[in-house]
Amino acid sequence: MSKTFKFLVWSGKKAVVFLALTVALSLAVVGTTIAYIIDYTESLKNTFTPPKVDISTVNGNVITNNSDVDVYIRAAVVVTWVNNNGTADTSDDTTLSTSPVEGEGEDYTLSVNTGWVKGTDGFYYYTSKVDPSTASVTLLSEVNADTITNGDYTLTVQVISSAIQATPAEAVIGAWTSVSGVDTSDNDKLIITTTP
Repeated sequence: MSKTFKFLVWSGKKAVVFLALTVALSLAVVGTTIAYIIDYTESLKNTFTPPKVDISTVNGNVITNNSDVDVYIRAAVVVTWVNNNGTADTSDDTTLSTSPVEGEGEDYTLSVNTGWVKGTDGFYYYTSKVDPSTASVTLLSEVNADTITNGDYTLTVQVISSAIQATPAEAVIGAWTSVSGVDTSDNDKLIITTTP
């Protein structure tokens, strides 16, 4: 028993017409599929709302977190001689060329509240995160002025504060030079490099 298989042999115009119809049909199927995907696939929206970082200083010393996220806070204490007009040193002949000196027996001493650490860059860092529901943190508990006035000038203390979002912790390490790390085992407290 033998079987014979017959194959269609296309040649000439029939082969070209068959090939053209096959290509046209393939393009129609692919084109329809792509059109269906484009027409019926909804685009995804990636809505990003940046956090608001905002602090304020009340009474020159009490720093409040008005942000909608946890923040770390640092502050600079600027002590200057201010003339009787209420302005800092002027360029006239009565200008003081010296700054107030900190230390026992000098012009003034500062008492800093617990939780603040002075870094090598001169800023005071509040080592704990401050959440938005926290009313405030206070840097100085006391300023003792051994010398209130110096001629026509009066000793003034100004606190200038700044904040940075607490998450991710790597952001504060890169932005503030005295911050060497964040202690995740101790409620994400800042590790501050201090002057010995």
